[in-house]
Amino acid sequence: MGIVLVRHGRVEISDGRRFKGHGVDLTPLSPEGVSEAEAAGRALVASPPDLILSSPMTRALQTAMIISWHVQRRVVVEMDLHEWMPDDRQDWQDGTIPQAAAADMEALGGEWPPGETRRWEPLSVVRSRVEAVLDRYREVGELLVVCHSVVIQAVAGVAACGHCEPVPFVRV
Repeated sequence: MGIVLVRHGRVEISDGRRFKGHGVDLTPLSPEGVSEAEAAGRALVASPPDLILSSPMTRALQTAMIISWHVQRRVVVEMDLHEWMPDDRQDWQDGTIPQAAAADMEALGGEWPPGETRRWEPLSVVRSRVEAVLDRYREVGELLVVCHSVVIQAVAGVAACGHCEPVPFVRV
């Protein structure tokens, strides 16, 4: 099975101000994000995946649907491909809490210290939920997974990837 992970296109962050916590995940792609998804779709036309999996978050789902239109492949929405959870209370109204959680996660190498817990989701938990999704598609030849940067970091070990940048992933 060949797997390519793709981070969603760019969003207009200011659109998220009217939402609270994970409500920000309803924010659609910006015009630039739409262009990025269009370019990703055109790049895949010559060698399309057999199936596209998508996070349920609007930005990933919109990216997946744009790519799908270009390559004429089905999209399956998988709930466990969702974005990393920076705070289990899900009640923040600006970027302060997610930014602090991301800094703490980075400082700790993505995992909670032994015997301690945090409100953010450790990378090992992200990896486990995504691996469980991928296990259900072992019989698919070429798989495109549209998701989020922290998901790609947890699964493929790529700490920084651009919007709509393909990241080939080989499962061990």
